[in-house]
Amino acid sequence: MSGKSAVFKPVETGIAGVTDIEITKGLNAGDEIVIGSYKALRTLKPEASVKVDNSAPKKPDDEKS
Repeated sequence: MSGKSAVFKPVETGIAGVTDIEITKGLNAGDEIVIGSYKALRTLKPEASVKVDNSAPKKPDDEKS
């Protein structure tokens, strides 16, 4: 990300699971990344405006309220 816009960078990946992928090269400390559903990420365009949400992920108990 650059500001509030998505910027695509080449990265190298390591271990991959069903929902997670390890990034081994291509990111620097402090870089912000875009996360989301497969559909959202596949349709994301370069320089697209993105919403920054640095709140902690909700725990399963929090979602019941």
